Amino acid sequence: MNIEPHYEKSLAKDLEEIKLKVLRMAELDVAALRGAMDALLRKNRQQAYIVILRDQLIDDLEDEIDRLCLQFIIRHQPVATHLRFVYSVLKMVSSLERVGDYAESMARQSVLLHDIKTNIDCTSYQELADTSIPMFQQSVQAFLNCDIEQAAGLQEIEDVADRLRFQISDQIFKQSSQGILPQDAINPLLTIARRLERVSDQAKNICQETQYVVTGENVHHRGAGGFHILFIDEDNSLLSQMAEAIGKSLADCRFHFSSAGMAVGSIHPMTVAFMAEKGIDISAQIPKTIDEVKTIPPVQLVILLSKRIRITQLKMPLNKRVLEWPEKMPRIDSGDPAILFPAFEQVYQQLSENIRDLVSALSGQDI
Repeated sequence: MNIEPHYEKSLAKDLEEIKLKVLRMAELDVAALRGAMDALLRKNRQQAYIVILRDQLIDDLEDEIDRLCLQFIIRHQPVATHLRFVYSVLKMVSSLERVGDYAESMARQSVLLHDIKTNIDCTSYQELADTSIPMFQQSVQAFLNCDIEQAAGLQEIEDVADRLRFQISDQIFKQSSQGILPQDAINPLLTIARRLERVSDQAKNICQETQYVVTGENVHHRGAGGFHILFIDEDNSLLSQMAEAIGKSLADCRFHFSSAGMAVGSIHPMTVAFMAEKGIDISAQIPKTIDEVKTIPPVQLVILLSKRIRITQLKMPLNKRVLEWPEKMPRIDSGDPAILFPAFEQVYQQLSENIRDLVSALSGQDI
């Protein structure tokens, strides 16, 4: 009796079940994102509550897909493409779950904006949603179809989403400084824009998983042979952003610089302008939490830029080498630009000196 056709039929059936569950999870994500946008655009608090309450369905599907993938590995002991596919699904559902969390967060912020009762021009938000949501939807289709060409083309859209998000942030800060926008509305509006932009980031991750499934090449690990330095402050809004930019400006391919915050704020409105005067463009940099830097090359050195951060708070292995620089950093508060710019200059000079000394020291070692 030939059992091979039965095995192939069973394997195909189980793969199809996994794909259908992934597709269903992505459909729920898209519905949640569109529902959150509806809550924002039409000030529909009831719709916001629906998005918040239905997030549990997405979480439940993540658990179910994890279970199906593990069962598939045990039952079929797959190799090559099938193994890469299931392995990627196990990572991909994390992206899908995060997109659901983004939609829930957007809905919660819409409720806050509803209570503030302010008139907001949401044209830019609609444009960002019309960029990020279809990109996410199509990235899942590319993954399920193993369409590497579609996945490659979609990744370019992330830059568009980044620019739109920065434009929104710039508009919010301008309206705030002009007294047009209530202070209570700033954080909810920035959060919604940030969540929409992050949808495109997750879509790009899914596209990269498609490339891995088809070719076996893990693009997440490109360039991982360098030395990765991570700067951390409280909200990734000023010091850590400036340090990352200074490090990158050195253009030393042996080093990878990134930054994150214990929480996420918004880039200090004067930071972009100050760094531009130094010939460094940080307009595309996006505040990130520590969790959001997990997809880039492994960290070898962590530098803390705030006295209020403790090593035990870091959500990463404690075997990382850690340096603390806060005692050398002057405090920067919002206020008169005539006062702030000298403080920015002092911070910039101190960070530049520290980073150059650090890179010089590491260059003399086997890194």
